[in-house]
Amino acid sequence: MATTTPSRALADCMELLREGEPLQACLERYPEYRKRLRPLLEIAQTLQGQQPQVTPSPHFLTELKSKLSREEQEGR
Repeated sequence: MATTTPSRALADCMELLREGEPLQACLERYPEYRKRLRPLLEIAQTLQGQQPQVTPSPHFLTELKSKLSREEQEGR
């Protein structure tokens, strides 16, 4: 049976947190790494909450669609 590495457990938990899984549930999946994962995941949650929401402007979207359409017509 293959064992999960700490880095794999961290990556899995970070993905689960992004999907809405509670921190405690993530830690329960990897009890052998609980002490190592908790502070890292708490920091990740804090940083994730501080990321600004980026919304492209309508002008950008219009220009992008136009460019993609031109490239498609040119066969790129």
